[in-house]
Amino acid sequence: MISKKNNDNYLSLGQSLAIGAIVAIVASIIGLIFMYYLTTFIVPDFWAQNAEATRAIMIENNPSISPEDLENMLEMQSKFNWIIYPAMLVMNLVVRIFYSFHHRSDIKKD
Repeated sequence: MISKKNNDNYLSLGQSLAIGAIVAIVASIIGLIFMYYLTTFIVPDFWAQNAEATRAIMIENNPSISPEDLENMLEMQSKFNWIIYPAMLVMNLVVRIFYSFHHRSDIKKD
């Protein structure tokens, strides 16, 4: 109640960041679960399709690449496919928390 009177019915920065953090965590976890199901069950050959698209782009951008170098690059890429999940989690959290910080003054408490 004190913050309502002192802050003219606007959320305080702490309240906005707390709500934003909770929403960010929940949304990020939902996004990760969806990405996992997409790449595992819905499109089981997702990573193979990604590798083929990467192969075509690499050949287009560098036609003189040797087949051995191309295979080595694709093999290295496949070893790091797992990094998409934590990177996605961190990026979602950062973007959503900044969003809650930026838009805190637009939200009024009842």
